[in-house]
Amino acid sequence: MSQPCRPRISFDANAGVPVTSRALDKFVEIATNVSANPASNNQEGRAAQAVIEKSKLQIAEALSCRPGELFFTSGATEANNLAIHGLIGDLEQQFGQRPILVSSKAEHPSCLAYLRVWQQRGYKLELLNLDRHARFDLSEYSFDDSLCYLIVAQWANNETGAVQNIVKCAAAVNSNVRWHCDAVQGIGKIAFDDTLLSSDSFSLSGHKFGAPKGCGLLRLKNPGACGPMFFGGGQQNSVRPGTESPALAASLTVALLDALDLQASAENICLQWKRSLVRALTEGDISFITNSPKDNCLSNTLNISFPNLDGRMILPALDIEKISLSAGSACASGAALASSVLLASGIGEKLAQASLRISFRNTYPNHDVDKEVQRLASAINRLYKVANP
Repeated sequence: MSQPCRPRISFDANAGVPVTSRALDKFVEIATNVSANPASNNQEGRAAQAVIEKSKLQIAEALSCRPGELFFTSGATEANNLAIHGLIGDLEQQFGQRPILVSSKAEHPSCLAYLRVWQQRGYKLELLNLDRHARFDLSEYSFDDSLCYLIVAQWANNETGAVQNIVKCAAAVNSNVRWHCDAVQGIGKIAFDDTLLSSDSFSLSGHKFGAPKGCGLLRLKNPGACGPMFFGGGQQNSVRPGTESPALAASLTVALLDALDLQASAENICLQWKRSLVRALTEGDISFITNSPKDNCLSNTLNISFPNLDGRMILPALDIEKISLSAGSACASGAALASSVLLASGIGEKLAQASLRISFRNTYPNHDVDKEVQRLASAINRLYKVANP
């Protein structure tokens, strides 16, 4: 008698989670019943615009900011680029000089790659070093009152789960210093930190907390100081022109409010599963090194290196086992490339290539997660036996 097909499980929540049923229902409801262009000057258009304005009101109340500070985007990449673009322009206009760009080697490519573009245009870019767990320390940097600066620094690291010391970023904000925070990985995983409201801008990504892909949010403390990247329409006060999607705005709102409400319970659940995985690896007498910090870390994230394993073997082997996750390496032209974040954290290239990022979501309706993490540990154990017969 054949065995039932085992369903695939994903331990790759930091890359994105499924759309929640409530968010999907809201999307279908609005897309079906409110189909007009929000910019149309008729009753249907006003109804569509009302959905967007209601969404901003609800989010503003939840995040303790003003509706006029919120802008819907296509995702965090656009939000990060828009904030960096706008804040650089504002600093240049105010101070008559190019701002010095201060960031870290831990940043997501949607920030760091765009900062590199400005560096190629002649702007000075200074990157803070990382400790063993991908944390940076802004107190190591010295600011000159005669110059102006833009800090681009994340809330939580997507690879190691390290929660950064954003209090130091907030303390650096001054008349000549701006701060943009990539807050994508923190929302719904750790309690919302009011320190974020001290930033000049922060970004969120809908598909990280259960909204459909293709929607994000940018909060700007001073919207009038952020010039647009796109032109041709006056939507969202011309900061982010382009036809908005009422359905995406409403579904993002539902997902965000639910994620904030469930954050504490989700954190506890994910922490239990992370401990279960560490226990399974330890009891299996598996050699591993933890790259995630013990404290001030996302409860759902665990980055692990496996000494003396070929990094090219790990993901394919787990894929065969129907376990989906990410690694501290990426495949390009058949070559395993070590994570730049892990390398910047002082982890050797070979060990960085043999690293996994396990990131849990708060619910797996069709799985016994404790059994699944045991299965993951068993698969790693078999790899060691193959590598060291």
